[in-house]
Amino acid sequence: MRKSKKIAMLAAIILGINLILGNITVLANSNTNRYVSDTEKITTPDGKKLYSHTENQKFGTISGKSRKVKFYVYAKYEGNTKVNSIKCQWKIGAKLRSEATTTVVVGITGNTYSAQATESSKWQNVTTVEKYWLHTSGTKVSYEDSNFVISPDSDLHNIDFWVNTTATVKLKGYAKTSSITSST
Repeated sequence: MRKSKKIAMLAAIILGINLILGNITVLANSNTNRYVSDTEKITTPDGKKLYSHTENQKFGTISGKSRKVKFYVYAKYEGNTKVNSIKCQWKIGAKLRSEATTTVVVGITGNTYSAQATESSKWQNVTTVEKYWLHTSGTKVSYEDSNFVISPDSDLHNIDFWVNTTATVKLKGYAKTSSITSST
């Protein structure tokens, strides 16, 4: 085997080991528009459907030491019964170490909230507090379209972040509330 092939093979093995151990963060420039999503549904008391939908960029974009990730979540009732209330509730999670933070900027209200890792040497699953939109006007959809930022990106383990969404609906004439959760 030629020397150049041996060096290339050794480099590939070292890269693979570092990826497995989490020592290298892979940055994907051409994949920033790729999304991951999950949609779950249940049957409501009137026999119709309630959907919980979660989607976010798979990688996000890097700017300086921060990673910005777009996300979109919704709760949707698909039926003809009058809706007393519909709620779309979400929280963001990430596997962080050190004093890295996940900051969520909610576009419509301008509110920000964050979660922070507490120990520098351990990887920790950190989640933000849950936020929600609650509508009592009879609308059948509740949603949020925003982004979150993880900083510093070097304290994010293997691009490991997620969004959890819970959809809840209360229908007129029915005592039971319906809920379903989706997650990326």
